[in-house]
Amino acid sequence: MAEVKRLLAPNGVLVVSHFTYLPRLDPVARQTEELVLRFNPQWTAAAWSGDVPAIPRWVRGDFTLAGSFVYDEEIPFTRESWRGRMRACRGVGAALSPAEVERFDQEHASMLSACTPERFHVLHRLNAHLLRPIP
Repeated sequence: MAEVKRLLAPNGVLVVSHFTYLPRLDPVARQTEELVLRFNPQWTAAAWSGDVPAIPRWVRGDFTLAGSFVYDEEIPFTRESWRGRMRACRGVGAALSPAEVERFDQEHASMLSACTPERFHVLHRLNAHLLRPIP
């Protein structure tokens, strides 16, 4: 945090933002996460509750909250673009071997063909915190 504070311009603001699908509220996200967990049972980021803290735990004591927002948005996907989003997921692309990623992707393609039209939406939560350093 000391380096972040040093790099900020005088009166600067740190903005931290997240863009995350909501598996507890969206059926496509839920089914996809179930598939991820079949391939990677140790993945700890599954079933995110959607809770956004008032201020991130890791900045407490170093920054104060200058502002924030949270909102949900239906994000459009094609089957191919959702497959790409999930191949890039840290529970898939960052954790599985290339062969496992390929097997996951093929099963994911089959799942999507069975349960979605070519174009569909996945509910995401967007949030941001605007943070000012404590001197």
